[in-house]
Amino acid sequence: KAPDVSVADLYKYYGNRLARRARQAAILADQAVQEAWRQQQLARYWTRQALEDEAKAMRSLPAPKVDPEDTWPHVPPGWELPPTPLVSTRDPRSVSIYSGSFSEPLLAAAPSLPSACRRRRTQGVAAFLVAVT
Repeated sequence: KAPDVSVADLYKYYGNRLARRARQAAILADQAVQEAWRQQQLARYWTRQALEDEAKAMRSLPAPKVDPEDTWPHVPPGWELPPTPLVSTRDPRSVSIYSGSFSEPLLAAAPSLPSACRRRRTQGVAAFLVAVT
């Protein structure tokens, strides 16, 4: 005969299991937070050490000689900015689509088109050219 189990016993058992599972998850989360804190402290320490060493190295270097008349920094040859703007005035995402039919000699003279495209276009199908502007 099966043992008599009450609903209250099942409720307590299930609640106990959930509590143990939650306690384990809380312990793992707490350990993760402590490890993150330790890593943060180590990062701060080594950053401070690096900054102190950098300052010590900068102090050990001789001071650069500054000419009071020379207020503009010198740019090495070839590093000057170009006279034209570096950013294009045209929208890089704009596309123009041209359609029309081409003659046979013109398509044969277009080596940049794949042979499959040239074959299809020579069979009388209208051609579409996409030009990126």
